[in-house]
Amino acid sequence: MKEISYLGVTEHPIDEDTRVVVLINYSPDRMKARFTLSSSWQIDSVWHGEAPDQKQGQLFCDIPANDAVVATIKRVS
Repeated sequence: MKEISYLGVTEHPIDEDTRVVVLINYSPDRMKARFTLSSSWQIDSVWHGEAPDQKQGQLFCDIPANDAVVATIKRVS
């Protein structure tokens, strides 16, 4: 269930083991958001925005107003 109404999240498969994840802040204010990434996936690279901080299985994103974070995630083998 999405808890932040001004946050858009999309996931785009590249192949079986790679996804592009887009986190969009539709708000006119800076946003801090927390996500849980399944233990079988990890951040691979960040194409746009600040890389999320990772702590104890949680991802913490700081997204500027009307901006986004675009990252790839990879399946951990």
